[in-house]
Amino acid sequence: MTNSTGIELNWPGRKKQIELTAVPQSGLPRLFFPVCGNAGRSNVTQPAANLLLQGDNAPGLRHLLATVRGEVQLIYLDPPFATGRKFHQPAGQKNKHTTGTIAYHDNWQHSRGTYLNLLEERLRLSHELLSRSGSLYLHLDYRMAPIARLLLDEIFGANCFVNEIIWYYRTGGMPEKLGFGRKHDTLLFYVRDPDQARWHRQQEKSYLSHKYGFSNIELHEDEQGIYTMANMRDVWDIPALRGNQPERVAYPTQKPLELLSRIILASSDPGDLILDPFAGSGTTLVAAEKLERRWIGLDNSPLAISVIQDRMAGLQQHNAYELQSLTQVAHMQYPQETRVKQERQFQENVLGCYAAEPVSDKLYHAHRDESALFVDNLRKALTAGTLRKLLEECGQDGFQRLLLLTAGRETAQLDSWRREAERQDIRFTIKQIPGELTRGEKTNRNRLTFDEIPGLVWRGRTRKGERYLELIELQFNDPSPRQQELLEKTGWRGLVSSWWVRDRHGTVLWQSGALKVQSGNEPLFSGQLPSGKKLKLEVRNLQGIVW
Repeated sequence: MTNSTGIELNWPGRKKQIELTAVPQSGLPRLFFPVCGNAGRSNVTQPAANLLLQGDNAPGLRHLLATVRGEVQLIYLDPPFATGRKFHQPAGQKNKHTTGTIAYHDNWQHSRGTYLNLLEERLRLSHELLSRSGSLYLHLDYRMAPIARLLLDEIFGANCFVNEIIWYYRTGGMPEKLGFGRKHDTLLFYVRDPDQARWHRQQEKSYLSHKYGFSNIELHEDEQGIYTMANMRDVWDIPALRGNQPERVAYPTQKPLELLSRIILASSDPGDLILDPFAGSGTTLVAAEKLERRWIGLDNSPLAISVIQDRMAGLQQHNAYELQSLTQVAHMQYPQETRVKQERQFQENVLGCYAAEPVSDKLYHAHRDESALFVDNLRKALTAGTLRKLLEECGQDGFQRLLLLTAGRETAQLDSWRREAERQDIRFTIKQIPGELTRGEKTNRNRLTFDEIPGLVWRGRTRKGERYLELIELQFNDPSPRQQELLEKTGWRGLVSSWWVRDRHGTVLWQSGALKVQSGNEPLFSGQLPSGKKLKLEVRNLQGIVW
């Protein structure tokens, strides 16, 4: 394909055309987090102004085309940099017993074409979402920024390029053997339409060696010396975050609030819609919230979603937002025949990684260690009727244990399945399929962990006329080695990152935020809850998975 400068950009495996069609948005699992004010109370009557989407951002962006096409004022993209590394949760940031939860994979060094296909698709979808006055900032480093600029010239037009911004920092970036220390990232700044672009000129301090010989300018002085306010340049000296700073959270590639605040102030107004398709630690969303902008964030990592929720809960006040799961949207973008084939391959891969023996002509899919195994199908929920037949078949074949491997279900479904199994005297265990398998990543089978999804033991209490819930324990049948180690070291509370109480419609009535004390077996107590509502309790573990 040729861009507006006459340069033909191509790579092995490049797609000839990228479809820019919207994906239907009905039926998504969702939670509603109401407005939170200074007093910590929630106003459940105000609709959500903001949206947090968990799942692959390509189908997520197509999902947004159905509702906000041409309405997004500012898009900031901070994709993987093609470093060839795995990025883990910083040790000790969340819990001193955390065992290095993977935030995301960035292994593209042998597949740059695949990386560019990923990037191009998301940039073209982002371009469709931008308003005529909108701006896009793409954050990369020396590895992919030069190629990305040619790609952006092709998508936007070279005349829509505004700046190559250098974010300079003093930490990290030392060369191994040859070359100067790499001390900057690159932000490529483009607008949808140069004639209509929204722009607020920013200023910065410009320090002078002396205050004499200057006229018609206003001079200021601080502890660093004499300065005047000058138009901001395209080299930004903003310190990168270190582990001991109060702003630092439990995510490895967190960007500073100062960086994102500068971008948002320059290219948007209060009330404008800000989008971050690689939300990560949530800095864009927090900055947008503080600056009174609406926001949409997308991320595929449960850890990222957990960190973002904790940051929002930690703000003195925030506007309402919805959390939606995009798993079904990602699946439904393929034709029926393709989906069935994918499901079969996924099932075979899961059973192979779990070292189970497949069976045919049965409702259950395999057996291992005197247990029947069933791999959950995300496209079509397991019904109570099907589960009863499955449990009956297990009993007829002599199995007293049934193991369900699931990629994610509503906890209300899991609770009802447990109760049904108890009625038929079958020991029912539910385990989480590792994210590496659900995302289709190549991985070492020996390193995969199938964590058990425990039963939540809780009860409602009333004290002095106030209603609250008491989380008594997490109930395990067959914890993974990782879970067993934590249970022995910290008790069940060591597995809890945060928890909340919601009603049957998905409105969150109370949330804990990140727990400060994560050890012991003592009960946890919620805050005051409204009366007359049927309540549901949910827990988020250290890996960001909701139980």
